[in-house]
Amino acid sequence: MLNPNNWVDNKFFTAKIAVMRNIKKIIGKRIAKERLNQEISQEKLAELADLSKNLIGMIERGETSVSVENTYKIALALNLTLETLFKKL
Repeated sequence: MLNPNNWVDNKFFTAKIAVMRNIKKIIGKRIAKERLNQEISQEKLAELADLSKNLIGMIERGETSVSVENTYKIALALNLTLETLFKKL
């Protein structure tokens, strides 16, 4: 069991909290990078994933949390696995 008074445990949790706060931005950047690598517009990705262009933009900018279902739709549209999007978080 982790000890909240242990400096090492606290450092671990602080690092994990920092990742959790940035996870939206990290995933969004990965989606945007892959979309651009494939030369797909936000509008085309939205169409392929059956999502709105505004939502794609918000996700890519890390402005909103994305559901697992929508993350999966985006991954399929980009021919990616969920593992690729979540690798090394």
